[in-house]
Amino acid sequence: MVKIRVQRKKEKRRERTGIILPALLFFILFPYIISGFSNVNKQTLSKEESPGQIWVLEKKLWGTQRIPLEEYLVGMLAATIPAEYEPDTLKAQAIILRSFCMNQMEKENGRKVIYDDLLKEYYLQPMQYQEVWKDNEDLYLEKMKTAIEETRGVIMVCNGDIVEPPFCRMSNGKTRDITEYVIHKSAYPYMKTVTCEEDKMAGEYIQYIEIPKKEFKVKLQQILPEKNAKLQKMILFRDTNDYVKEIQIGEERIDGEIFREKFGLISSDYSLDKINDVIEIKSKGMGHGFGFSQYQANQLVLMGKDYVELLNHFFSNIALEKI
Repeated sequence: MVKIRVQRKKEKRRERTGIILPALLFFILFPYIISGFSNVNKQTLSKEESPGQIWVLEKKLWGTQRIPLEEYLVGMLAATIPAEYEPDTLKAQAIILRSFCMNQMEKENGRKVIYDDLLKEYYLQPMQYQEVWKDNEDLYLEKMKTAIEETRGVIMVCNGDIVEPPFCRMSNGKTRDITEYVIHKSAYPYMKTVTCEEDKMAGEYIQYIEIPKKEFKVKLQQILPEKNAKLQKMILFRDTNDYVKEIQIGEERIDGEIFREKFGLISSDYSLDKINDVIEIKSKGMGHGFGFSQYQANQLVLMGKDYVELLNHFFSNIALEKI
């Protein structure tokens, strides 16, 4: 996605890169004009009840557990970005995640709460850290906590509203143009298309998968309006930046993101080729392609940019504020 207004009210897998058009409004985000933003004091994460404390309500078999938002963000950051990335890249991602969470906040019994229905799709439990980070668990966990503490309470706003920021691991060389996907284009003044030449240099930029023709046909029929439709010539309709918007098969059309999800494709920029009895699918980039490209951002940090500059690079008309 690309879901922009999270429903607890919904979403799928991590970026299944995250996002489509309904899912296309999911991760949508921020920067350009940074307003009044001073240094954020480091604080220790605490579960103490305090005025203004924001809680994430996590459903368990035995009931509902309350977790302070800043503590919950550690698991979200761990789940959504490579831990080896630079500290300022992690800080930018932390602000993106906090903004997204705050956009979903509600008041319940006098407390500020956020339900984890959608958040948990982008969350690692502490017990999963070692599985993901192996011998680097202590180092990477400290990096995550530091990124969150050094941006504590900082969110992105646009025209006074908290934005819902989208992100992807790596674009196809340009981030997607939201105006090609929404009717009310003025609803997302913080979104823009950004050229990401560094993404093309990444080792995982191009990936291939092969699917036996019979298996491909079975999966395709599961998403076609006409279940018994024959496998016919497929025409891919792309947006301005080459991401697949729709696929036409005979007289039927299916959404490009629905196809990507069904076939487990890593990117929304893909192409198909039949080789004997195998369908080869080539993907460029990683994710839906909207908003903040993490790989490109990390390369910019290596060139001397900080997290504030990163947010302004990928988004327009935003300001950073501390809650």
